[in-house]
Amino acid sequence: VDAFGFFQVSGGFAMAKASDTITLSDDSEIDVDLLTLGGSGVDAFAGLNGNTSDALGLELSDVDFGLAFFNEIDGASRSFTSLRATAGQVAFTGVDDLTVESNNLTVEINRGEGNLVADFSENA
Repeated sequence: VDAFGFFQVSGGFAMAKASDTITLSDDSEIDVDLLTLGGSGVDAFAGLNGNTSDALGLELSDVDFGLAFFNEIDGASRSFTSLRATAGQVAFTGVDDLTVESNNLTVEINRGEGNLVADFSENA
């Protein structure tokens, strides 16, 4: 997949749409429609001139991620977004004599409405 020449990604992906019940951070439960997207063993590049000798940006390898969009079916019609991603290796490329690398990087984002977010504590 190539998004506007700025972000390239390759690997195995899965997408699903369903309805379910989730628990929020205040222990309340709501019914939601959800869309999930996941990837495993993915390689990606974010930056300029990807896949060329002039590449400038971040190279990510061995990436696993799960992204979920939750929309409340009834009630306040709230929406929630959650992401968890890990990268086995991240490296900045494109500047001579500069080396910036990281191993085993994890990013977690959990956004909601007001002070509430989806509660994943039982799934940790």
